[in-house]
Formats: sequence, C-alpha cells, structure tokens
Amino acid sequence: MFYILRKQRQKVAIKTQKQKETILEYARQHKTIKSSDLLDVLNVGEQRVRKLLLEMVSEGTLIPEGANRNRTYRLKS
Repeated sequence: MFYILRKQRQKVAIKTQKQKETILEYARQHKTIKSSDLLDVLNVGEQRVRKLLLEMVSEGTLIPEGANRNRTYRLKS
C-alpha cells in the first residue's frame, strides 16, 4: 500500500514539474503572463493554475505584479 502511494506522489511531482516548465517556457516567450493565459496552455482548471503560480512565486521563480484582478506575472530577472 505504501509503495502504491509513493508511486502516485512521484507521478504527481513529475506532472507538476512539467507544468512548471511549461509556465517558464511561456513566460520566456511573453513578457508578462496572466493566470487566464495558462488555462488553455496547460489545459487545467483555474485552481490548479493559481496553485502552480503561487508555488512559483514562493520559490522565487516568478514575480507577481498588480492587484488581484489584474495580476500579471513575470520572470525574476
């Protein structure tokens, strides 16, 4: 049972890492990004996009700019 749960967590971690790499690539191609831009790019829901962006901000990868409704993100220089 523990082995199965461990494998599932590894799959989630790999998927999360791939999604973050996709966000980074998109951010390199565009100066600023919005969470709404990533909905179609990642083909996931709003909550997942917000969670990924929040993680990347806390990791120091992305910098948020603007108020909640008009928030954009850019790569850390």
